[in-house]
Amino acid sequence: MRSARFALVSAISLFSPTLLADHLPPALISHTTPEAAVGSIKLDKTSAQEMVKRLGEPSEIANHTDDKDVTRGERSYIWRLRDCKLKAWTWFQPGKESPITAVDVWGHKPNQECTTGNGLKLGASLGDLQHLYGRFQQGRNANTHLLYVHTEWPNGTEADIDFDAAGKINHIQIGIDTE
Repeated sequence: MRSARFALVSAISLFSPTLLADHLPPALISHTTPEAAVGSIKLDKTSAQEMVKRLGEPSEIANHTDDKDVTRGERSYIWRLRDCKLKAWTWFQPGKESPITAVDVWGHKPNQECTTGNGLKLGASLGDLQHLYGRFQQGRNANTHLLYVHTEWPNGTEADIDFDAAGKINHIQIGIDTE
């Protein structure tokens, strides 16, 4: 089951005949080192409990359940840190919770806990992103007309990046394919 967090690719595909299914065409797949971490979170390795030990209790925890089975779904944890907000996502079912599989960060200033493993920072430019990731799909938000970028790596990792009116990154989302 693909998460709604990555619905952006589906939305892009409605407007771009070059996209196949819900993945970018091969020419837009990044061949740089895939993102595997945000701050101290190693995707698919770090647990939410480990993050509570590092960052303290989250300011919010929410379950996003399947309509057919409320005992399963995604769980989000939000921490409000200095200069950024961090949201970590896990999957849960009775008696079990996955390691963190996706992370969102929002803000306007660089912060170590909200910087990706490859060095992408809040407040960075499109040129910085191009240098780190190489290939990506870019577009404009239909409502705000602000720039956004989506990229994927061959291992299934995906990134969605939003820019503010000044052309600086104000949101980064990194997630792994759990299928």
